[in-house]
Amino acid sequence: TIVGDKMSKSLDNYVGVAEPPLTQLGKLMSITDGVMWRYYELLSAEPKAIISKRKAACADGSMNPKEAKMALAKEIVARYHDADEADEAERKWEAQFSRGEVPEDMRKVTLKLHDPQMSVAHVLVGAKLVPSTSEGRRRIKGGAVQVDGEKVTDVQAALTKGGPYVIRAGKRAYAEVTLA
Repeated sequence: TIVGDKMSKSLDNYVGVAEPPLTQLGKLMSITDGVMWRYYELLSAEPKAIISKRKAACADGSMNPKEAKMALAKEIVARYHDADEADEAERKWEAQFSRGEVPEDMRKVTLKLHDPQMSVAHVLVGAKLVPSTSEGRRRIKGGAVQVDGEKVTDVQAALTKGGPYVIRAGKRAYAEVTLA
């Protein structure tokens, strides 16, 4: 029995062969543990005996499934890029998702202020971190928004001229925003 969604463009969980290494690795790391073994079966060039040992080690607790998933992700990234890029993607992914560090290559955005301040929800839209202010307010209410590492929970919160502010709106949405 396969657990989880199939890979498809309509579910936005596909891994494109021309995507950057970090994008590929991130998508592969987000598959469920149950689906991971199906991916191994279909995509890995490793011998079935090694995959079986890895699966058994995950089942008995001697290996964390995250390690098995990372091995698969790096194998696939290396296939479409190279081993060095796969290692670099792993380093960046670990920094951002395991250690909670700010991504090195986040987008830099400057927004023009028309008033003395701008609501955080509007900043999120201006920085293209969310598609609408209502989505921005939903993420603020849900505790998914941070400004300079501080959680924003008030939907009325606003920022003033200055910056750069490091804005996070979820696990993957980061931007360095300056208000001018």
